[in-house]
Amino acid sequence: MNNTHRLRRSIAALSVLSLLGLAAACGSDEPDSTLAEGGWDSIVEAAKKEGSVTVYSSQGQTQLDDFAAAFEKEYGIEVEVVRGIDPELQPKIEAEKQTGKTVADVYVSSLRPAQETFADQDYYVAPQGPAFEELDVMQGDEIFDIDATVLTFAWNTDLFPGKVESYADLLDPAFKGKLGVPEPTSATFVDYYNYLTGIHGEDFLEKLAAQDPQIYPGALPAAEALSSGEIAGAIFVEPQVDQQEAGAPVDFGFEDEKWAAVFYGGIIADAPHPNAAQLLADFMLTEAGQEAIARKAASVRPDVPGTFGTLDSVRRIDYEALTPEAVTDFQNKWNKLFR
Repeated sequence: MNNTHRLRRSIAALSVLSLLGLAAACGSDEPDSTLAEGGWDSIVEAAKKEGSVTVYSSQGQTQLDDFAAAFEKEYGIEVEVVRGIDPELQPKIEAEKQTGKTVADVYVSSLRPAQETFADQDYYVAPQGPAFEELDVMQGDEIFDIDATVLTFAWNTDLFPGKVESYADLLDPAFKGKLGVPEPTSATFVDYYNYLTGIHGEDFLEKLAAQDPQIYPGALPAAEALSSGEIAGAIFVEPQVDQQEAGAPVDFGFEDEKWAAVFYGGIIADAPHPNAAQLLADFMLTEAGQEAIARKAASVRPDVPGTFGTLDSVRRIDYEALTPEAVTDFQNKWNKLFR
């Protein structure tokens, strides 16, 4: 929204009030826009005239920045990335809808139930474009698959020079006291542990706890501990390609069915830049868009460089099983085992 600098800005966290204040300040400078008629070419031309587009997303910062750069290079349209966790972004989307002071054009979230609720409440419009005609990505009429963050197992090759083929291999005595596991502070972690027991049996948790593992709050701290040699193995970490390129002594592997958090997109119904919003959503699903946004992740397309499989090769989060009672019960069970 800064008219003196045409560059992509990445905003990690903004308060709702400051966000809406920014929208109000800029609203008078930008004419109202409607979705162009006359087909896809007309939408592309109208998007270029709009000149900018804003995406709210909880995807990785590096992937978002790379995607924005690729989109800007392709179309000459400025992309403003507002990156945050979903509990921060959802209230912004709701506040903008309620006040009518919309900033976001596209919202991407890994929380499918929230996206479905937004769709049911008419927050979104149906996407258009050639990629949507080509791919089977729709989850209902408005929300759509984009990519999926894959979390898996990894190990420090200096501390464990062997090969880890499966999560079961982390029960090797060599990993006792040197294994990193996530604390199940949310339903997502609970689903991950349910995935593990679904593969290796209900007693896998007890066996894992018997390894006297180190507990980490998430994937990044565990990956850092793995690279530094603080631990010899870890679960719930991303494919360690960046760490390998940086020279860290780490390796990683996958089960036949990977666990992943799928990201779902929606185009805001009263988007300030409705044509650019449609174009950006379509570009996310192209090979060039996927190469940027789905790097280290599972893609909606096969054989995209830098990705790890397609969405049909991953296990999606089972939200129906994650009732508040089920999550609390599991957390209590986990604490008894691991604390």
